Amino acid sequence: MSALFLYGTLRETRLLSVVLGQGGRPVGGDATPDDAISIQPATLPDHAVLAVDGQDFPMIVPRSGARARGVLVDGLDTRAFKRLRYYEGGHGYVLVPVSVDVGGQMRRARVFMPQLGRWQGRGA
Repeated sequence: MSALFLYGTLRETRLLSVVLGQGGRPVGGDATPDDAISIQPATLPDHAVLAVDGQDFPMIVPRSGARARGVLVDGLDTRAFKRLRYYEGGHGYVLVPVSVDVGGQMRRARVFMPQLGRWQGRGA
């Protein structure tokens, strides 16, 4: 599976572990050596994270010159992606390929973005 850029609430490792079905077990930096999931700080050039108007969750949008801060999650298996698709799909988000900056190096990844016209961002 490819790496995934997370920019919103799923950056919080406890929530991510629940969504992944790990029952609150740590993921990423706090994980055991057997855990194949890695999490690194990353930015997505030419994108901005906005609050969704009238909702309690964020969205990401293309915006020239902006840099969306988030994390790059690597090592997710097919089951994990299915669980994440289910979680994000309820908001009408779809996976889109992107290139993210991880410590000055560009990495290929995917990001959940809202379907065009589905949500309006505050400050958009």
